[in-house]
Amino acid sequence: GTKLFGESYVSTENFFGVPVLTANTVEEYQSALKKAFAAKGPVLIEAFVNKADYEKLILK
Repeated sequence: GTKLFGESYVSTENFFGVPVLTANTVEEYQSALKKAFAAKGPVLIEAFVNKADYEKLILK
């Protein structure tokens, strides 16, 4: 994966008023997707993905 931010990166609950859902596992990602599709507006999913699991996650 690509490291975009250094150690000081801080997650946020919203980005310019758009809710941010954080996922650290495949299960959390699947849950975030369900919540995002159920939302009435835009939603960002911040997915922290293990490099080894990346292809499995994208191919689902």
